Amino acid sequence: MKRILLPLLLNLLWLNPASAETEYQLQRWQNPVPTGGYVQDIPAMLQRAVTRDSWELETAADGTWLARLNNYKGYTVEVEVARQAQELQLNLLSSRCDCKMDQAKIDSWLIRLRRNIALEVTKAARDESLRQKLKAKY
Repeated sequence: MKRILLPLLLNLLWLNPASAETEYQLQRWQNPVPTGGYVQDIPAMLQRAVTRDSWELETAADGTWLARLNNYKGYTVEVEVARQAQELQLNLLSSRCDCKMDQAKIDSWLIRLRRNIALEVTKAARDESLRQKLKAKY
């Protein structure tokens, strides 16, 4: 099976290289964070995730939150965190700077924010797994 699958995949990539290049156009911080059914209190989880790196969280609408990084090294960054089905999506709303804009810095802060959210979801999944295991055991 492995002998057939690898050449098939290589042929597909070789025949259509343009689609392989354009398929992944998202920045790393734009990839949605799957929440599964593990997170019951999303606002509390987001509050823990954003305060880890000096972000502030506001409730914007039902299923939408606004994370703001205020005057950090001269930058102000606003990000919308939207809940869609069972995942959280980050959308950059605005970024301002009193200095020369460095998009790499902004991207690194957004990646860090996404990682903090993913870490909190992972902790919730771990806790739920332990609860289920203890429930089944006792």
